[in-house]
Amino acid sequence: MKSIKKQCPYCFNTVRCNSSGIPYDNECHFCKAQVKDQKENVFLTENYNRSPLLRTHAVIDLQDAQKPVPELRKYHTLELMILLNYVRAERARIYSLWETFLKAKESSDIPGEFAKVLPQEIKKVQSDYFKWKSHMNVLENLLLERLGYIPERIDMEFIMNQLELMKSSSKDDPEIEKVLNSLTAIYC
Repeated sequence: MKSIKKQCPYCFNTVRCNSSGIPYDNECHFCKAQVKDQKENVFLTENYNRSPLLRTHAVIDLQDAQKPVPELRKYHTLELMILLNYVRAERARIYSLWETFLKAKESSDIPGEFAKVLPQEIKKVQSDYFKWKSHMNVLENLLLERLGYIPERIDMEFIMNQLELMKSSSKDDPEIEKVLNSLTAIYC
């Protein structure tokens, strides 16, 4: 059986693969980076190309924030920032709704039907608020792990600046440039 030689996308050391291009080992012998997962997904490169390191998801939405941490760790840092922006906005929206319900509860002119369901609605909104706060904490801690800090404010200007920094450092790689252009088109 012919062995194909590919490289670890982190240290560029050769990783031995079978004739189908599947590595014999799950990790690089030098830097111990994962080069294959349990589903036989391969994370290798050829010719010192860095593009396999930039894997992105087609579209990010609030549902992604509810994924477990091991899933979220697979997201690109910029995607986590965009997701954190969405989660913070959702948490703020729910907090505003919670405040409105609490003010309504204190008001004396609440319609009878609404007065009956208001306590349950307050509990539901309160529960939703703490759920989104927990999702926000997860994303902030993932970013703290990667960046060493938690971005205080993430807006479109911040995201555009990050994309521009990434583009300027990847001018020689058309694959990365293509991914960054699609991210720009989707989120900015």
